[in-house]
Order: sequence, then structure tokens, then C-alpha cells
Amino acid sequence: MSDHEKQPEERAILGIHTNTEPGAPLIDGHAWLTITRDGKTEAYGLWPADHPRFSKETAPPATDIRRGIENNFEATASRYYSLSPEQLREFEAASREKVTWGYTNTCASWASDTAYRVTGERVNASELGGLTDTPREIRESIDKLERQQNTSHDAPREPVDAPKERGSSSSSLSMEEGRDPQVNALLANAGDPERLQQAVERLQESARGQAFADRAAEHTAQLNSAEQARGQMDRSV
Repeated sequence: MSDHEKQPEERAILGIHTNTEPGAPLIDGHAWLTITRDGKTEAYGLWPADHPRFSKETAPPATDIRRGIENNFEATASRYYSLSPEQLREFEAASREKVTWGYTNTCASWASDTAYRVTGERVNASELGGLTDTPREIRESIDKLERQQNTSHDAPREPVDAPKERGSSSSSLSMEEGRDPQVNALLANAGDPERLQQAVERLQESARGQAFADRAAEHTAQLNSAEQARGQMDRSV
């Protein structure tokens, strides 16, 4: 029996979700993934270790990927993918990795990059010229993709070949080594357009901002190359 012929409760289904509303502020909301196996759905998301939700923890886990936190969260936008056995193994490997939340490696970064790594479809999360990733951008990207091809938990997008490059791009692009004061300023001024623009400019001019931009450009080129190769393969079938 092929994956397409399996009953819904037998399929492995990946969902990418956000709880932001259209036009939400820069730092509003959350993004996460769900995986359904054997009819049971469990959520996975990236959280900062110092989030108040975990204030009573005496021994934080080795990774900031948390299981089950969003199980009862209500999503405002979602997209679903049916997974092949290989894609399910890729998700399981990604969910076990040691990943650290940071201002340049957010919940949206992890959700977007992991979904792309597993499914081969990019749900964009990039904002501010690639300086950070946000749930509100994931909302816009999901809305756009759903207009092109609507999905649901019972009618997910069918599997396609995922990218050959493995590993979390968010982890490799994260420049978080402590709390960068310029990034802090950027996020602190998210509600003031004029001050936000000034903070963005200062961050872009900083050594950290330039290093991040260089690595982001390199990574984007790799992703574009992989997507072009996949497109050529699709056209040759």
C-alpha cells in the first residue's frame, strides 16, 4: 500500500502553524510544528530557556526544542504535509537535535527550516532583510501557499523529494552568543517605525550584522540552487 492509499489515521502528517493575526506586530505570536503518527498528534516548538513558562525548572533540557507545549494552542493559520517514511525519519532526527533559541534563531526559524528540510517546500519566515524570522511572516507565507494549494489535516500535501542539504539552517545561521545589544534594541523598538529603522541600520552596519548577512546570502544561494535542481527534476518527469 502506497502512502497516498493509506487511511488518514495510518499516515504521518506534518503541520506548520502560527497563532498570529494578519498585520500583527514584529514580535507577536508563535510558530510551531505538529506531527501526527498512528492517529496521535504532538506539537514541537522552539522556546527560549528563560521564558517565564519554564521559570520553575531546576535543570533545563539540553535543547530548546520542546515537545507538547503547543498541544492545546489554537492556530490561526496551518499547512499540512503527508510524509513518506524517509521524511518522517528526517523529522525525527531534526526533533532530537540540540538547537538554541536566539533572536536570529527563533521559533519561526526552526519551524520554517525544519518543515523545509523535511518536505522540500519553503514556508518563508524571513524578516528585516534576513536579520530575523517571525511568526507573522510565516502567517503571510502560509496564506499565500494555501491560496495556491489548499491543505488540511485530512487532505495534506502529498510527499515530494526534500532538499539534499541536511541540517537546520537556523542553527547554522544563528549568530546568538549571548544577548546582542543591537538586536535587543531592534526588538525593543519594534513598535516605533522610526526607531526600528534606526536600530536595523545600526545592526546591519555592525560586525555581527555583516557576518550574519554574508552567511545568510551564502545559505540563500545554496537553497536556490537546490530548489532549481529540484524544479529541473520535476520538469523532466
